[in-house]
Amino acid sequence: MSSDESGTGKPPQKGWKKRRLQGACDACRRKKIKCDSRNMPGNQCSNCRAFNSPCTHDEPAKKRGPKSNYVTRLEKRVLKLEEILKQFQPDVTIPDFDEPASSTGTSNNVENSTKDSPLSDNLDGGAATDDSDTDPDMEYIEVMDQMKKMSLHMMDNRYFGPSSNLAFMRKAFSMKSEQTGQEVNVKKEHWKNWQTHPWEQATVEMSRNTFYFPPPDLLADLVELYFTQFHPYMPIMHEPTFRHSVVSGQHHLDPRFGAVVLLVCAVASRASDDPRVFLEGMSEHSSGWRWFVQTREMPRALFDMPSLYDLQFCSLSAEFLLATSSPQSAWTMIGLGIRYGVEMGLHRQRPEKPNYETELSKRAFWGLYVLDRHLCLYHGRPPAIRDEDFDLEFPIICDDEYWTINEGGCEFIQPSGVHSRMDYFIMHLRLCQIMSFAVRTLYSIRKAKQAEGLVGASWPKNIVSQLDSMLNGWIFQMPEHSS
Repeated sequence: MSSDESGTGKPPQKGWKKRRLQGACDACRRKKIKCDSRNMPGNQCSNCRAFNSPCTHDEPAKKRGPKSNYVTRLEKRVLKLEEILKQFQPDVTIPDFDEPASSTGTSNNVENSTKDSPLSDNLDGGAATDDSDTDPDMEYIEVMDQMKKMSLHMMDNRYFGPSSNLAFMRKAFSMKSEQTGQEVNVKKEHWKNWQTHPWEQATVEMSRNTFYFPPPDLLADLVELYFTQFHPYMPIMHEPTFRHSVVSGQHHLDPRFGAVVLLVCAVASRASDDPRVFLEGMSEHSSGWRWFVQTREMPRALFDMPSLYDLQFCSLSAEFLLATSSPQSAWTMIGLGIRYGVEMGLHRQRPEKPNYETELSKRAFWGLYVLDRHLCLYHGRPPAIRDEDFDLEFPIICDDEYWTINEGGCEFIQPSGVHSRMDYFIMHLRLCQIMSFAVRTLYSIRKAKQAEGLVGASWPKNIVSQLDSMLNGWIFQMPEHSS
């Protein structure tokens, strides 16, 4: 019997939910144990008194609540499932939200009609819907935060999953703190092997390459061509910000951004009839090559933290290479970009409110995903990352011109009645998920099929039937203005 029950002498009523004691001290809050400081003399809890440690209440309480966009995603998911259910089972009665699920058999019907679809858990880009306070999928954020506290520059903002040695170390520190009642103090000299040495720093400090950009008039034309002919299909950048950066001359100061600008020119040259985009004396097949080849001299820092420019660099390089005589060379560049994204933790959902940087990162990662899925299917190769290995949400459906960027963050408000061009990109992502399912089932090797339980003579027919159902669902989800 708990102390709460013994104090009142009453059994817990039905529906009674145990609540965490408010005002827990810093040590008990970190160890997630019960704290009685509010009822003890001097507000010193029995745990701190037993370990003879200070009982402080200085750390601000962590804000708890639903993950960003959780309720919106859940409502959209329910509406989509209801529409699909009505299409295939018109006779089913769907209860109101305030009606208990057990009052009808609808919940079982919904479960049975959607459980076989590999996209049923990914209607909003693979975002998890578990809203518990201790979501194991979110532990990687605590690992990254702990690396920052230890001043490990080379580890800052890098992703480490639950099987990593750093995650194991965090667990060990937490267990030691629980036993001793004291925070683990790691001496800085223990981390000397993880600090960047001078000879390694040379690979991080990128030299200022001398890039040769198109003349101003041609540069403006190529940027315009890129955002009208290519950006709508692969929206990996924010057009107003990119244009402003080019006008302000940032590409002359930042080599990483300069390389991105060169690749934009190279890709846009495929749609240009200006003779200046061709190599002198060469055919139209050489369009854009004079700018693409300069980026090959761009050093790729082995010890430096990847940036958003690196993801855009890989995506644009792959787009250009796809139009060459060796399109399969883009496959390697796409894999590098996805590896960069995983190292930055971009493949995982984040609980904080979306901002300019995170939204562009989502676009860049999903753009690489699209390229990867197309090349995997066309070349018969395995993907760089499996669908079940990331839970990143889809990009926000808001066109570039409606982003409001200010000191307080970024607001994404698509005007009512204005159809977003991002709808097409989202539908493309959903189609790529279906392509991924086809590659994983129909075109996988025998060992993979056996692991998935695809055995017997009937499985090909079942998979084809499921693909047909998924494609019908994809068409049903298509916005009216895009059909």
